[in-house]
Amino acid sequence: MVWAVEFQLATLPAKDANRIIEDVKNRYQVVAGKNVLATSLNNLNPVVHFVPRVMNADRIDSAGKDFHLY
Repeated sequence: MVWAVEFQLATLPAKDANRIIEDVKNRYQVVAGKNVLATSLNNLNPVVHFVPRVMNADRIDSAGKDFHLY
């Protein structure tokens, strides 16, 4: 199991990052990410959720309504 040590946050435009971090740091333990691309490439969700989506592709397509993984 992978445990997140820190939650990286980046913004567009980048100059707003410190202001947003100040707004959310009392709820989340965030650190400034290098940039938006770096935070996106370090995101495990596309890797972790890819296999269940492929394995359930038939059910997702044949449901005829929105599919929620969880």
